[in-house]
Amino acid sequence: MFDLDKDDLKALSNGDDFVAKYTDELTKLNDSDAFQSWMTYEEDQQMILNTEKKMSYNAGLEKGQNDSKLEIAKKMLSRGDNINDIIEVTDLSKDEILKLH
Repeated sequence: MFDLDKDDLKALSNGDDFVAKYTDELTKLNDSDAFQSWMTYEEDQQMILNTEKKMSYNAGLEKGQNDSKLEIAKKMLSRGDNINDIIEVTDLSKDEILKLH
């Protein structure tokens, strides 16, 4: 992220004011001699890799949790449980549950 040039960072904002502010701050960091001496390119790349791994892990964890909720909802439906009870137990939406029929 820190090795992106100013045009790349601007493109990331895509008109979003919050992201534009973030990219402006990131540009300031990139231009700072003090910051440049604080972290090597390799350290920056390792931090990016670690962040990507964590994001991937979290996405997998969320998918697994959602899959478990869907399986529970299927079992409850097969037992004839009330839709409202299934919603309460699984935190799935009524539409998600109805798609399981």
